[in-house]
Amino acid sequence: LYNLAVLYDDLLEYEKAIENYEQSIQIWNITIGPSHPYVANALNNLANVYLAKGEMEVAEELHNHSLAIRKMIYGKIHPEVARSLINLGALYVKQDNYEKAKPVYSEAVVVAEKLFGPSHPQVAMLLYSLANIYHIQGRMDRNEEQELSIKKVGYTKTNANEIVGDLSSQINNLHQSSQDYFAKALPLYERALEILDNTIGNNHPAMTAMLTELALLYKSVGKTNKAEQMQVRLNQIH
Repeated sequence: LYNLAVLYDDLLEYEKAIENYEQSIQIWNITIGPSHPYVANALNNLANVYLAKGEMEVAEELHNHSLAIRKMIYGKIHPEVARSLINLGALYVKQDNYEKAKPVYSEAVVVAEKLFGPSHPQVAMLLYSLANIYHIQGRMDRNEEQELSIKKVGYTKTNANEIVGDLSSQINNLHQSSQDYFAKALPLYERALEILDNTIGNNHPAMTAMLTELALLYKSVGKTNKAEQMQVRLNQIH
């Protein structure tokens, strides 16, 4: 049944895949127990099917269940635990639930460092994913800051002093928040880039995206020279 579920999964026949994954889990719960690697794997795959269908809440519950079983079986430091954390973090990002995604990716970084060492490309990719979250949050706050600044100009012309004062306060808070997010993203990007430079270099498929994000971030924090250096590297790749 499990192999059949995987086949239907590969064929994108999600309803049949769900049926066979669920039957496999039911049988294994009885025959080998609910805390077995087979059950964890089936739950993980089932979560991915529900994610593909857009049923985020069901997928989240299943990924958390799979993660809990894997931690019980293997302990906190194991490749299967890392995979579960990555899947769960990616799910939270798709939900735009960045506050939940950040601790999950942070834990995945720690696991990967202990498994592979602190200078492994897998660590770099997890650092990159975590940096992206902070960068996204910073850009969101900056965009809102810019929108409120435009509103403030309009109210200033009408002498609506109370509204202008309130908007000024919100703008200041958003500016500080965006800079805080950027400050957290920057060292993560820089460390990820350093790891890739020292291991596999420009041949890594994520290098273009990483250099692009770093160039944008350097511009956002006023480091124009650094941004230009990233652009030069991008031009060399292309």
